Amino acid sequence: RDLHSFPTRRSSDLFVGQRMAELPAEQQAPLEFLALAEPLGLDELAELTSYDALAEDEAAGLIVVAPWSNDVRLAHPLYGEALRASLPALRARGLRVRLAATLQQRERPTPEDTVRIVRMLLDAHAPIPSELLVSGADAANFAGDPDLATELAEIAVADGAGLPAALALGRALASRGLFLDAEETLAAVEAEAPGHRLALDYLDQRTRVLFWGLGRVRGARADRKSTRLNSSHITI
Repeated sequence: RDLHSFPTRRSSDLFVGQRMAELPAEQQAPLEFLALAEPLGLDELAELTSYDALAEDEAAGLIVVAPWSNDVRLAHPLYGEALRASLPALRARGLRVRLAATLQQRERPTPEDTVRIVRMLLDAHAPIPSELLVSGADAANFAGDPDLATELAEIAVADGAGLPAALALGRALASRGLFLDAEETLAAVEAEAPGHRLALDYLDQRTRVLFWGLGRVRGARADRKSTRLNSSHITI
């Protein structure tokens, strides 16, 4: 068969975009949410839109529902690309804020959920509480994304989130090999450590940075010896 007879990627995009644009608004709504944050739970998506709209999209072959988890996804990646390309900026922001609020209502949000929430709020240029920034930075560190963790933790530190934010930032910087920056970040909150619930984490992390990252053996030993970190349970 002649290769020129195959549709080009450009023509495929145009066809998909036209198909999406011709859908009624009720049917477009679930697809737009999924384009920004798939997968979503069936009940979550129905609450954002309606079961009728989901049923129509499924019948039209636009979405698929996983029978073992009730997760909903777009039936083809091109649908998401076409929808994201056509979404007006303000509408996309509003959808992301609603999606973030929905994911925050999950009974047991995972670190992946937390990362998705903060990413959506960042993309929406929406305010993010400091506690959520720190949780997002911790989750990003756990997921092996120190760049995102750095971005979130820097905002949290600037917002005055204190020791928890500095610990998250220190971990992210150390993961990126920026040990001097990590040490400066941790040193800046040394006065907050005594009596803090994260005192032991602080001491452990700073020792690792000094010893393993910067090779300051004496500095690490001196830090452990001279710093008395008190919590309600233990004194070092």
